[in-house]
Amino acid sequence: MESKYSVKLSDNAFDDLGVSLEWGIENWGADRAGKWFDEMVQYIKLRLSTIPLAYSIAPESLEFDQEVRHLIAGRYRVLFLIKDPDVLVIRIVGAFMNQSDKSQK
Repeated sequence: MESKYSVKLSDNAFDDLGVSLEWGIENWGADRAGKWFDEMVQYIKLRLSTIPLAYSIAPESLEFDQEVRHLIAGRYRVLFLIKDPDVLVIRIVGAFMNQSDKSQK
């Protein structure tokens, strides 16, 4: 498939991946965690550069004034906006991530 969209990850999205990367380094070692990180970024960019409209509108869309969609990538939800010809990944949420954010609400 040919890429139609340019995929960019926001600082928040990279921070989200960084949390999992740190966990991976502690539990798997730097090599395996680094490989996971690279593969995750590549997977996200591959999927969203070709078919971002194929993914569902995320429940979080109600919190924004723009349509937010989500891609399921393993145990992660990748939240993104489509601004043709760009896709902006705004957050990457995992099952064990952002626990402090939830407790503050």
